[in-house]
Amino acid sequence: MRFGILQILTAIIAVCIGSSANAVVMTSSSSAITQFVTYTTFDSGDVTFSLASSGISGCSNGFWIGGTDAGAKSVIAQVLSAYRTGTPIVVYADPSQLWPGSGGQYCHIWGVQDG
Repeated sequence: MRFGILQILTAIIAVCIGSSANAVVMTSSSSAITQFVTYTTFDSGDVTFSLASSGISGCSNGFWIGGTDAGAKSVIAQVLSAYRTGTPIVVYADPSQLWPGSGGQYCHIWGVQDG
């Protein structure tokens, strides 16, 4: 079943890449979350988080989820659950879409998978 979910996620990412010419979605290494921060006043609840080791160049500070992104609630719940339990995750992110709430390198999330 896990393999089927991975195929579906890959297909969704491929469609998104096809519809966004500038997007280059990268896959992180499987890693534990070391920091999780929620923001109340930036874009209706943005979230940033960092991995112990992401393996994605250009995402040195971590990753971000826009509070108004489609699917934000479910992705935030998955990331928060992984953070609290210490479960490693794999992140699919676009290094060309940095978080506007910081001068740091937080890459925009396209998907998250238990790692």
